[in-house]
Amino acid sequence: MSSSSINAWLDQWPRVRVRIGDAIVPAYFACGMVGVGAGALAVLLLAVWTGASAAVAAAVCALACATFLVFSLLRWWITGVQKIVLLEQFAVVLLTAYGVLSLCALPALAYVDLLTVGLATFLVAGRIGCFVTGCCYGVEAGIGVSYPKECGHHSRARRMPLQLVESIAWAILTAAAALAVIFKPEGTALELVLIAYGALRSMLEPLRGDPRRRWLWLTEGGWLAALAIGMGAWLHDRSLAISAITLGGSAAFAALVTVLISATRRSWLALSFTGSERAHVERAASELKAAELGAVPVVCEAGDLIFAASRVEDGAGKGDLNISVSSRGRKLDHAEATMTLEWLMRTWGIDAGDLRPVEAKNGVFLTTLRGAG
Repeated sequence: MSSSSINAWLDQWPRVRVRIGDAIVPAYFACGMVGVGAGALAVLLLAVWTGASAAVAAAVCALACATFLVFSLLRWWITGVQKIVLLEQFAVVLLTAYGVLSLCALPALAYVDLLTVGLATFLVAGRIGCFVTGCCYGVEAGIGVSYPKECGHHSRARRMPLQLVESIAWAILTAAAALAVIFKPEGTALELVLIAYGALRSMLEPLRGDPRRRWLWLTEGGWLAALAIGMGAWLHDRSLAISAITLGGSAAFAALVTVLISATRRSWLALSFTGSERAHVERAASELKAAELGAVPVVCEAGDLIFAASRVEDGAGKGDLNISVSSRGRKLDHAEATMTLEWLMRTWGIDAGDLRPVEAKNGVFLTTLRGAG
């Protein structure tokens, strides 16, 4: 399958809307409800399979849902921002369930293992909801989804679909955790999920493209991933020394991955507009704006980028603006061309909301803006 076919398939999903009766339900909410139902069903089936109390398992599911909602509202009230951080929710739900089960003198780890499978099942659907809605997206890449404006995106650059990668990972972890509940000692499923997802998230976090603050090179997700690995190590050995060493090593590993990806991203990811690249495009926009554009293209070189612009007018004085971009250093992909031309137009002062460049040949991309001449 070609990259253009994959991109076309990915592009159709952010436009999906769910209709229940006469109501349009937000896709994220619909995916979340599917995940809650599937997660609760997984917990109850495993409880019956392993001989645990179905009534206690159902009560744990209800407690998990209530904790999720209450914590979301508290976070919103405290921070003033309506935002769900799934790693935070995962930790708070599990800790609350463990505490309540312990107070009730019930086998806490056994039921927390069941709940871990349910949460993993929920996150399979939850990450699909993130993908359809357009949050938690990846960096610009040649293969990915170009989100429409209704998803809150102002750029048509393609985004790496990290949400789908995580959804697949959670599906694998769900199966592995379920097998651990059936065949391994209590606590194994929780250890497995904490360590495996923590390691995966440490590698994926530097590829996230949504804005996120950093503390000592790591984002909140990076630190939570390192903490998850440390907690998994503690559950396995019950040793504070080993868990502290694991936590420190995990944080160092996550920082190293972040640095390596940042240092090499120009070689294997789409063009990133920082520093000199942005200055080059701004200079090109100024030169083209000042030029007397006509039917003969005006060529402007900006670093490794080459722009050409021309204007064609009709008899009424209305015209079209034709612009092309290419790179002297290497062949651009569609995401890079879109991002480059969008920044050029924005700097020029022209609305580029419907910009859709077409590859002419060998990495030369052309676009025509109707009525912008």
